[in-house]
Amino acid sequence: MVEPQPAATIEFDEGICVVSGMCTSLASEIFRVSDDRLTLEVLQTEIPADLVAKAERAEACCPMDAIKVVRREGESTA
Repeated sequence: MVEPQPAATIEFDEGICVVSGMCTSLASEIFRVSDDRLTLEVLQTEIPADLVAKAERAEACCPMDAIKVVRREGESTA
């Protein structure tokens, strides 16, 4: 069985992240705040089509612009 290609990937700049947790409330399938609340964990960097909209909302709400969603070539923005 061939696995589907991810629709997008996540680029995350840990150096500027302030761990506000906004992304985890919008996309808990993709992001998680560590138990000590000091770091953000990216649970998956390859994003399937059904999670792209959530990833993009998390990107838009990040107060430090530490998250970037990069769509695969040919993927729709709709």
